[in-house]
Amino acid sequence: MQDEPYDDVVDADDGTGSAVGRHSLVPAIRKSLSAKLERLLQRPVVARVANAISDEDDVSDNSEGRTGDVPDVFSFLQDAARASAPAEGLRHRSPFREDPSDGTCTVRILLDYADLWRGLEKEVLDAVAGTIESFVAYLTDDQRLLLERSPREFLALNPRPEVAELVAFRKETVGGVERVVELTVAEPPKSPKHIRHIAIVPNLIPLERQLAALSKIVRATDDSVLAPLRVLLGLADASCLPAATADLEVAPASSDDTLDEFQWACVRNALSTPHFAVIKGPPGSGKTTVITSVIRRALARGERVLVVSPTHVAVDNVVEKLAPKRGSKIIDDLEDRSIPVRFAARPKKLLPIAETYWIGPKKQRRGAIVAQRLKQRLIESVPIAKALYELEDACIAGHAPLTEAVSSVHAVICGTPIGILSFGTVNAAESGSFGLLVVDEV
Repeated sequence: MQDEPYDDVVDADDGTGSAVGRHSLVPAIRKSLSAKLERLLQRPVVARVANAISDEDDVSDNSEGRTGDVPDVFSFLQDAARASAPAEGLRHRSPFREDPSDGTCTVRILLDYADLWRGLEKEVLDAVAGTIESFVAYLTDDQRLLLERSPREFLALNPRPEVAELVAFRKETVGGVERVVELTVAEPPKSPKHIRHIAIVPNLIPLERQLAALSKIVRATDDSVLAPLRVLLGLADASCLPAATADLEVAPASSDDTLDEFQWACVRNALSTPHFAVIKGPPGSGKTTVITSVIRRALARGERVLVVSPTHVAVDNVVEKLAPKRGSKIIDDLEDRSIPVRFAARPKKLLPIAETYWIGPKKQRRGAIVAQRLKQRLIESVPIAKALYELEDACIAGHAPLTEAVSSVHAVICGTPIGILSFGTVNAAESGSFGLLVVDEV
């Protein structure tokens, strides 16, 4: 189903109090995104969380898994155990089982294969598989009813339902058909005892974030840091943007740069523009080398840098070039450019070099890497440091204050466009907090 065509000459109000320009793309973009959201919600895959039973539930009703009138002694025993369980015992035990190694958790789910999804097991399986690395929503009973009865009202909920990234799923073969029976998510809900269902809706969160970003750009003024985006959307005239600085002083290529004249021209253009620069080239032309050269110089002049790409490999390639090379004769001075942040929900899909700079929602490896590098640098520079490190108590968890201070510097942050917004440092940042945004493989 394609989006309806739109008239590119629009004279209307966007609903936020700001007048939309006659050539604004905002109404068409908002209409398209909203239509996609509603289509995704027309028939969502909603699964009940197994063992999510509240005080109001009828503990004697355990029809899931029974066949006809054949008694199931195990179900009766389970019902009896639930009915007699103490308030803080079996009845309220969280169905979300957390893995302490990476912070993810698994939860068994019950899908209505007997009725709603009868004969549609393949459709459910495809929907779940297509949601990997996207988000699922944790729902109460009331939120589930609203989602199924009125998707538009569900989208307007405030506060919104809690979400988490879907990491993996497990399936079982029943009667020759594969059924989804368990999900692995990046993190459990904050209040698991109130969660009864999980909605599996692929790509819902990216669309919602695009709509939120669109509204923020519309509300901005022509003299704000978002002015370039307002011009792109037809909300402002290009005359409001500052001109490029023709005589900008750009540091010359350093010993770790191997730029040819064309790459050097790209670096100069990227650093001199006050808004956008587009770098284009075929595979192997050195785009990643150019990007890292731009990042180093931006950091050198005191800017924070955000690097995003839709593919993990592209992000990891940038991290690899920013990090110091093993065996390099360049002194490891622990500058911002040599300790990038590689944010991702899990490190499993990252390249080895990027994995060492990984920070996740709950765990990280970057702190330990910074501690090792700091130790090596101090031993090389301060004679007494080696003796002091020999007195270190390996049984004490955590890092020393100096390591914590170095690790807290997040000058260059790398990740995917959607995943990076789960990183508090980025999500809570004000507009203009980063001096440079690099979008690789745009």
